[in-house]
Amino acid sequence: MVEGPGCTLNGEKIRSKVKTGQEVKQVRGSLTNKNNSETNAFHGFLGCQYTGVETLGKELFMYFGSRALRLHFGMNG
Repeated sequence: MVEGPGCTLNGEKIRSKVKTGQEVKQVRGSLTNKNNSETNAFHGFLGCQYTGVETLGKELFMYFGSRALRLHFGMNG
């Protein structure tokens, strides 16, 4: 499991690899296939431009203009 400092490192890794302004071209994963693309919230990120990433404790936020993706690294402690 990722601890708070590990979450910060993940944010730094994203910052170094994803450039501001990059466009989301594809969304994939097991949760993205459960519903069709019209009702699946993940597909709402297609075409959005990445604007930044922030970490707060065990949470990581990726920003795409007015949209944000919140990731919580569930763990005890």
